[in-house]
Amino acid sequence: MALITPFGKDGVAERMVSVTMEQFVAVTELMAELVRQIEAGEVPAPGDAKRTVAEYRATIRMAMEERQRLEDKLKTANGVARGHALDFDAARDEIRRRLARLRAAGGGGEVSG
Repeated sequence: MALITPFGKDGVAERMVSVTMEQFVAVTELMAELVRQIEAGEVPAPGDAKRTVAEYRATIRMAMEERQRLEDKLKTANGVARGHALDFDAARDEIRRRLARLRAAGGGGEVSG
């Protein structure tokens, strides 16, 4: 039985998540640099610093929400629930194989299928 992962087989989804994560890291690094500047007293006005920090926090929050939305959309598109999906054709084939083995072993009588 085959297990279908949330990101499919083509690698496009993985690249999209990778790009999103790179952007998230870049924004986080900018935020860290801003905090360093504030601590060093390089930001001219406290009001501007607070506003800038709030904007960066909102940007980080938005990036995290977008990443989650992207992952959810990819999972839905690939038929994934609870982190994985089943390949029902492969499952049926596996069941048929096992039933055939039971029939071949004998003593099982007729098995529907």
